[in-house]
Amino acid sequence: MRFGRVEFSPGRIPTLATILALAATLSLGQWQLKRAAEKEALRDQYQAMQAEPPVALTGNEAEPQRLRFRPLAAEGEFVTSGQIFLDNQVENERAGYHVLAPLKLAASGRLVLVNRGWIARGAEYPQPPRSDPPEGQVRLRGYGALPVKRFLELAPGTVQGSVWQNLTFERYRLSTGIDVLPIILVQTDDNQPALTPVRQHPDFGIAIHQGYAFQWFALSMAILATFLFRNISRAKE
Repeated sequence: MRFGRVEFSPGRIPTLATILALAATLSLGQWQLKRAAEKEALRDQYQAMQAEPPVALTGNEAEPQRLRFRPLAAEGEFVTSGQIFLDNQVENERAGYHVLAPLKLAASGRLVLVNRGWIARGAEYPQPPRSDPPEGQVRLRGYGALPVKRFLELAPGTVQGSVWQNLTFERYRLSTGIDVLPIILVQTDDNQPALTPVRQHPDFGIAIHQGYAFQWFALSMAILATFLFRNISRAKE
């Protein structure tokens, strides 16, 4: 194929390979943009929910996990025997624990895990510091959260007594025999002097997906430029 003094003569196999490579990289770039859009929608949902009044958590909710990000209020009594310490939690560049304990809801008798707050490691580490939940009926405020979905475990012994490296609802139920709701109430009441309320601002990873999309599209352009460069030559007179 000739265009004035320029000749374009690609072979069939390089052309097919280039088409397949472009299709793959462009598709991956589009997928990353789609994921970024999904994360943006999740961020918008989070921001909208923060402005809503607290929902009274009763334990009778059909899908408690849908209360993620929602401001929540709950009333009940803590079950001290079910308290755990989630290790390797950093606050102001200090390592410590998130202290979680099940709360027996007054409205239904169901149990929900409450993230009571953060506490620093002590001199007795790896033994956790003492942090007993308050006794009797309590009223709490906070917001709904879910455990981290993906984590790396280098050894099977990630549960050592009350100190845990990672948390899932299934693991908690199996290890403690306590059937908790599939939502965590992250307590924001600043009424426990030994604990620092956990105020999470989720990083939805939007910029990461956008960066990956840019890389895939840049690779597409590089593949196309290489294909053209290798197959365009000056035509012979």
